Amino acid sequence: MSEKNTRDDYFLDDDDFVGEINESIEDYFLDIDEDKRDDIDDEIESRIENSKIENISEEGIDVEDSSLGGITVEDNKTEDIQTDNINIEDINMEEIIEGIGQKEQEIAEEEFGKSFQTAGGATMNTGKRKTPVSSKTNSNPAKGGPHRSASGRPKGNRSGTGHANGSRGNSNGKRPNGNSVNGNGNRSHRNSTKTTSRSAPTNRSRNVSPSHRRRSQKKKTNMKAVGILTVSVLVLLFVGYVAVSIYFTNHFLFNTRINGQDFSRKTVAEAQAELIGQVDDYQLTIITLGGDVNVIRGADIGMRYEESAEIYELMREQSGFNWLSSLFNTINIEVDFPLTFSEVALEQAIQKLPVMTEEQIMPTSAHVVFDGTVFTIAPEVPGTAFDEERLVNAINYAIPAMQESIDMQALNLQIHPEVSSDSPDLAAKVTSLNRYLSAVITFDVGEQVVVDGSLIIQWMEIDDNYNVTLLEEPIYEWVTEFGNRHSTRESTRPVTTPRGRQSQVSGGTYGWWINHAGTTELLINQIRQGAVTTIEPVYFINGRAAEFSPNDWGSTFIQVDLTEQHMWYIVNGQVVFETPVITGLPGRSPTPEGVYYIIYMASPAVLRGPHDPETDTYEWESDVSYWMPITWGGIGFHDATWQTQGFGGDLYRTLGSRGCINMSLEAARELFGLISEFTPVVIHY
Repeated sequence: MSEKNTRDDYFLDDDDFVGEINESIEDYFLDIDEDKRDDIDDEIESRIENSKIENISEEGIDVEDSSLGGITVEDNKTEDIQTDNINIEDINMEEIIEGIGQKEQEIAEEEFGKSFQTAGGATMNTGKRKTPVSSKTNSNPAKGGPHRSASGRPKGNRSGTGHANGSRGNSNGKRPNGNSVNGNGNRSHRNSTKTTSRSAPTNRSRNVSPSHRRRSQKKKTNMKAVGILTVSVLVLLFVGYVAVSIYFTNHFLFNTRINGQDFSRKTVAEAQAELIGQVDDYQLTIITLGGDVNVIRGADIGMRYEESAEIYELMREQSGFNWLSSLFNTINIEVDFPLTFSEVALEQAIQKLPVMTEEQIMPTSAHVVFDGTVFTIAPEVPGTAFDEERLVNAINYAIPAMQESIDMQALNLQIHPEVSSDSPDLAAKVTSLNRYLSAVITFDVGEQVVVDGSLIIQWMEIDDNYNVTLLEEPIYEWVTEFGNRHSTRESTRPVTTPRGRQSQVSGGTYGWWINHAGTTELLINQIRQGAVTTIEPVYFINGRAAEFSPNDWGSTFIQVDLTEQHMWYIVNGQVVFETPVITGLPGRSPTPEGVYYIIYMASPAVLRGPHDPETDTYEWESDVSYWMPITWGGIGFHDATWQTQGFGGDLYRTLGSRGCINMSLEAARELFGLISEFTPVVIHY
């Protein structure tokens, strides 16, 4: 067996030996940050794995130019390795360690730029202890045990047959199959593309990397720290909650308001002292509507505060453990504190306030006014008056509550107008009122007589709620005056006979005759509707004339001249018929003058005098062939065959009728055929 194989076998398979080397190296890295040490370990492992290991094959392992501490292995195959006569003393361990250390130092300097010494007896620049590693081992068989390294760890069997399976265990050195050692003595992963020539698999377990152990330990440590921290926080929170609860056993909770005052976080003594101090300096400020300041001082009304057990009772009833919920809720408590003052003095102080003694001006509500043409809204006018009763009540409440001020404007104590200019109801009233004034009624009576708002406003009565009543009496008076002016019935009118004689005629039943009551009702309805229209007055039956003129009978009519005892029937201004007549006997039954119309026509007829109810007979009766009355009292045109002396002249003075216009039978027949009902009849002297 060659010495080279023996040394190679020793170096490759002794886990304890290489572990001892790595243990020494680890000591030099103790002061390096743990994450940085892990990075160094990984980089060393990578570099060693990739360093000059070549020509690995199924038949054996060839290692070229691999030098660790002076050991050179060339063209050695696993089956040629023997362990007979191996001499441990011949292995130069210092050179081996120095070679590994130099590699590690090169890698560390490249990575971190730090200068340090490695395992070969040198010292790391870490401030740690210096740990030289000896390469000597105890090989004395007399010791009764396996060979041991300088650290005292037992070494593995050095012979090729010392293991049960004939194979060597895992080592911490460089193996023929290309496995490498990392900085912590752990073997890197095998190259999956290369195989070992060992005849049997190893039965040794893989070593766990210290860096892996540190990571696992770090995770466990972190989890433990989190748990400890969580428990600590919970304990601190609980202790804090209890401590604050204890604090509030003699302090009022957050947001505690007693009678409107804030007593949060105050003790009973502090609350008592504050109440006493407040009473001594207390004054109630009253800000008037105009911004002036009135003051009532507690000293002026004998105000004082006496300590009482009631506030202690409030503290006893309070639970300190409710402090957390009090942060979010206001605690309002109403109690009767022993605060005293003179009610008489307070009443006197109130009455002496300038705001109570100044003259108050009542406000004026918006209202409707007539501007001469239409109704409009006059805006409201604010006053200085206020509700005295509400102010007194506010002061009586503020004093016991130690309230600092009263703002009359904020309390809305001002007396406001009942109705404002933007009132929809008021606007509707204005619209309704203006509807009356918007009416324009024109009466057509030969001229235009207009009734409009300027006249209507005089007939309107408006109550406080702006409801309208049209006054019928003044309207009727206006209509009466209007009717009399434009009615021609019974009026005196000029007349001219066909012979050119001029005269006047008065009375009768023909002409324009306005019905005053009917016209008044019509006018009121039109005003209420706001109508704009042209209408006629309401006339009585047969109250219309032929035209609007002084001779309203027109150009077709019957004319009787009582002076000349002659009559004419004129059509469109032309005489179409005329005849002499005998009229009523003067002094006894004269024919009435005036303008009439033919009421009806009958042929034949019986004319009768007054009726005697006792005998049921008439004073006289006369049969006529043609009867054309002009009054309902029996005056009319008819034939008078009993007038044998003729007609006209002065016969009427002696042979005059009972009031009728007598004519011959032939004349009566012709007239009867020419005229019709409602033909105007003008009778005059």
